[in-house]
Amino acid sequence: ENREMPEEFTLHEETERTDALVAELAELWESSVRATHDFLAEGGVEFYKPYAVEAIKSLPLVMTARADGKAAAFMGITGAHLDALFAAPEYFGCGAGAALMREALARGVRSVDVNEQNPRARRFYEKHGFQTVSRRDTDDCGNPYPILRMELPEGKDRQRQTNNPRAFLTRGGCVLFLRFISRYIRNWNRSGLSFRYS
Repeated sequence: ENREMPEEFTLHEETERTDALVAELAELWESSVRATHDFLAEGGVEFYKPYAVEAIKSLPLVMTARADGKAAAFMGITGAHLDALFAAPEYFGCGAGAALMREALARGVRSVDVNEQNPRARRFYEKHGFQTVSRRDTDDCGNPYPILRMELPEGKDRQRQTNNPRAFLTRGGCVLFLRFISRYIRNWNRSGLSFRYS
């Protein structure tokens, strides 16, 4: 399913998770995280990447915003929760993330988890009407990255449009896959493995 967007992006619902698609989105994820998550300890990107790959393969809904066939951004959704939203660094500020966010709201997304140490991400979601409702001191791996749960208040217009959508895709318009990958982390922890890194 494709949808033409005024920002010269086309939204694609990625129903077939081919090896090529997974590799493309994993590369986008890594470049985006390296550009935005400077609070991660050394080795953090390498630590989380396997979970990101598994999430790309398994998320119930993955959509990309493409320009000339290339993925500029992608998001993952489970029910009413936005699991992930990432843009390639070369497309920061171009409207790809905002286009996906509007689609997420149109599909009924009501919540998202955000790294507290990524204030630009928090502002991105606040611009779209989300409010912080709770905080955790650590992520699902037990690492010291506080997580904010943000939700859209009841009665908020789910298809809220911005006056200038291009203005809201910032360096912080990204979220780690912490909620979705937690199921993998919990399963592996039951096997006695440790997932903390330093």
